[in-house]
Amino acid sequence: MVNILNELNTYLNVPALTTDMTTMIAVVVTLVIAFVCCFFGYKSSRGIAAVVGFLAGAAGGRMIAQMLKLESPIDLVVVLAAAIIVAILSGWLVKVGIFLIVLLGVWGAVYSLLTEYTSLERVFALIAGLVAAAILAVLAVIYMKPMIIVATAVAGGLLFADTLFQHLIKVRWSAQTEMLVRLGVGALLVILGMIVQFASTRRRY
Repeated sequence: MVNILNELNTYLNVPALTTDMTTMIAVVVTLVIAFVCCFFGYKSSRGIAAVVGFLAGAAGGRMIAQMLKLESPIDLVVVLAAAIIVAILSGWLVKVGIFLIVLLGVWGAVYSLLTEYTSLERVFALIAGLVAAAILAVLAVIYMKPMIIVATAVAGGLLFADTLFQHLIKVRWSAQTEMLVRLGVGALLVILGMIVQFASTRRRY
């Protein structure tokens, strides 16, 4: 997600932001979204869906603008329009939003794990992540509450740990130790996130 936010800023070309500032803002935004997703994913599903929809819409709008070879400022209008439309639809149509949250969140988490800790080529990691994410996304739409809680806790916990150790905590560990620590922190956050979400939504349903 940090890379997506960085890419979006590069495309928008905001002159007041340096590369380091953009990266730090992207890291903070990613950590906040991951934390909310992990511990409050079910309760905040509409809001998270709108944010994810905005990013997905912006990415889709950029692809459309590039394919049509649109020039500034028309390309920017297309990107922002697509982002806003998809964000509104994702927040309003609950099942569409939940599908997007789980699809993009799990896809990113699985892809990151496979590329970081296995020798699998990026294209196969991308495909494997997409397949796993699509299956969970469909299950989340069918079995709404439990699957949303599990999927958002997994995606949020792993994304938080991955972002934390990749951008903020840089300790000189061996590769194996770093892998175990990062996975351990991620797994702990996932378990805590599930416990908090199931406990906080138990009385309502």
